[in-house]
Amino acid sequence: MGIIREHTELRYGSLGTTRTVSIDTGAAQLVTITSGYTALEITNLGPIKVAYGDSSILAGSGVVLPQYSIALWEGVVGSFGVYFRADSASAVTSTIAINEYIT
Repeated sequence: MGIIREHTELRYGSLGTTRTVSIDTGAAQLVTITSGYTALEITNLGPIKVAYGDSSILAGSGVVLPQYSIALWEGVVGSFGVYFRADSASAVTSTIAINEYIT
């Protein structure tokens, strides 16, 4: 598992890749950082909140990312991944945008 260093500087001109992923209430979905990048920014585009954590993440557990909110991991060293799942008891889907940066 990767190590996260605190107090790094993110330069937005260093944006490398952007992609979107649909997150639903099925199995937790792993999002990993691409080799060579050192920061991962996740934006929940909605329409519902998503939870993130380890592979056992369930609706109603983990850290919740409300719709239209952002989570940022910077200073990533090595491989890094986080699991996402739609935070709802209903069969719904939310979309997240993933931006990767070189810091």
